[in-house]
Amino acid sequence: MTRKEHDKYLYLYADRLYRFLRKSNAIRGKERDIVHDLFLKMMKDLENVEDRNVEAYLFKSATRMSLNEIRRSKRMKKIPEDYVEPAFDQDMTAFNKREIIDDALDLLSVEQRTAIILRDVEEYDYDEIAEIMETSYNAVKKYICKGRIIMKRYLVDLDNLI
Repeated sequence: MTRKEHDKYLYLYADRLYRFLRKSNAIRGKERDIVHDLFLKMMKDLENVEDRNVEAYLFKSATRMSLNEIRRSKRMKKIPEDYVEPAFDQDMTAFNKREIIDDALDLLSVEQRTAIILRDVEEYDYDEIAEIMETSYNAVKKYICKGRIIMKRYLVDLDNLI
């Protein structure tokens, strides 16, 4: 891969990777850093990146980097015992709906969240998701099904009714 091809992939995938990380990552504010680090890593490793499967390489690497960041933050972050969730405002603006959906996504495991984001937001096929997540087709279907059930229960609850 050449520098010119790297720049092409940066243009094609940087926004999609950011959106994917924004939706699937439990750590807010680190998405840009992860995308930046990912393309730096790719730039340093140009010879070893194959042109035929750059998209899968980028999403696999982004998933790994975000999981590493989540693990790192879990070791450092503790919620105070006296923390109280803010009261829910009944004003259902688009921003509030997005917050509710983000809260529902936060209930899911990392695998479920990743599979649902890749399927419903990024519109990947099950086979492509299995390749990106390095798991089987059936596991992807299971993650998506169970994740959707959890989200449905949360979103249909009277307090969070959309």
